[in-house]
Amino acid sequence: MAVVYSANIYGNSNPSDIGSGATITIMVIPSAPGTPNTTNSGSNVIISWTAPTVGAPFLYYTVMIYCANG
Repeated sequence: MAVVYSANIYGNSNPSDIGSGATITIMVIPSAPGTPNTTNSGSNVIISWTAPTVGAPFLYYTVMIYCANG
């Protein structure tokens, strides 16, 4: 829901009536992605996961690979 004010050099108007319509989504830090899955494909490793469902549009992912042998 939202209200609108108009303004000029003399001040602000009274607010409009409260509008209805689409739900407003607040831009927040994204939720965690799903647990990654790895698959070997020849000499390649394919890493996949489920995208987060909450948050602002994503810019990028960071993938960190840990060596099991230390």
